[in-house]
Amino acid sequence: MPFLVIFAGAVGVVFMLSAINSVTVWGKTCYYMGEVSVNSTCMAPAIYFTLWAMFIAILLAGISWMVKVYLLDGASSLTSSSYRPSASGQDHSHETQSAITTIPTRPEFSYDLKKWETLKEVDSDIKAASVKLSALGVGYEAELAEKYLVLSDKSYLHALVARVEEGAARKAEELKQIEQSSRALSSEKSAKAYKALMAELSENGGLDPRTGIKVTSVTEFFGEKASGWHGGLKIVYEDGSVQIRDAGRTRLFKTEDEAKSWGG
Repeated sequence: MPFLVIFAGAVGVVFMLSAINSVTVWGKTCYYMGEVSVNSTCMAPAIYFTLWAMFIAILLAGISWMVKVYLLDGASSLTSSSYRPSASGQDHSHETQSAITTIPTRPEFSYDLKKWETLKEVDSDIKAASVKLSALGVGYEAELAEKYLVLSDKSYLHALVARVEEGAARKAEELKQIEQSSRALSSEKSAKAYKALMAELSENGGLDPRTGIKVTSVTEFFGEKASGWHGGLKIVYEDGSVQIRDAGRTRLFKTEDEAKSWGG
């Protein structure tokens, strides 16, 4: 479609260059078509320059559209986070990142790691609790360490372990609900991408590591307006935003209506 707009603009420019001539008579410029004669009709300068402006605008609009569709939309490094709300809810969609950045779910080792490792060495109960929670997934031992080192009281150890286990079970249930809300995937490509995404969500407690936002559902994308993205994944987030992801390309939208307007 952009090529048709560019073609229309280019035809107009060629027409202005080849079909319309000008001649200056008694200090006034006459714009005319064909051969000049006493019967030639002069075109008003305002019309002449308006036509030039219109055809050039059409040409530039087509070029801009083509760049957006075939360059910017195809570059995953520029579309990885077109919209990311901050903790305050502000829109930072104008901030474009040059590469996909994995956002950790929590600061790495926000506790005294050396002290925690020492406690595990000298206390078999703490060691056993650490091993038990590590088996549940990434981050659960760190959660225990943060809470335990704040209290520094072993009488709370069992209660803290139970609390972390409850949180892990809740996150597992949320991931199960995401799977249940996702319809069957028809292509091998989308099934493979879905499996990889679910592994990432499992490791990050339901958060998409590319956006840092909690995922509520994942389905295969079949938008009528964006057939080139068929077989990709449509990811719906807790804040209402939607991401279409396909073979390294991503498009992130503020709302599902915005996503439907783009892809159908």
